[in-house]
Amino acid sequence: MKLNRYFFPLITMMLPLLLVVSSAYSEGNKESNGEDDFHKLGLDLFQQGYYELIPQGKLEEGMQKLDQAALAFESAISLNDQRTESHWYLARIFSIQLKYEKAEKQYKRLIELEPENLDYYLFLASTYVQMNRFSEARKALDYAKTRTEDTQAIEKIDALVKSIQDQAMNPDMK
Repeated sequence: MKLNRYFFPLITMMLPLLLVVSSAYSEGNKESNGEDDFHKLGLDLFQQGYYELIPQGKLEEGMQKLDQAALAFESAISLNDQRTESHWYLARIFSIQLKYEKAEKQYKRLIELEPENLDYYLFLASTYVQMNRFSEARKALDYAKTRTEDTQAIEKIDALVKSIQDQAMNPDMK
């Protein structure tokens, strides 16, 4: 009886992943290594959890879907670590789950893969703010400014830097 209490939720979480892998294998798709299947599964689970269940007040069910989505995205990444979209969704999930250290790791990987994408620096800075690591947030934003010549983007980043400085001086602003 005790085993079922722990085993059943684990099987429930893994079942969608197992179904995708088995269907990809049975189709004999030699061009796909399953990466696309895992990514699509992750997107579906993210959609269900974040945009459907959580807004309906079904927080526990929604968070379970996000756990499943994270597993799917991690599987896609294990097959292709260059897939930025999977890293992006995984970082978002970790942020939603308040797993900021894990989100930080994903945002840093995204910056390695696409250093010109300013959004990654902004989300990394936001993650640092959530962890009260204000100086690192500022460094991320300062570095982002070196990646663009767009004066409007630089002005917006400067405004964010000022906001971070204000939060560092008054942590109750969060």
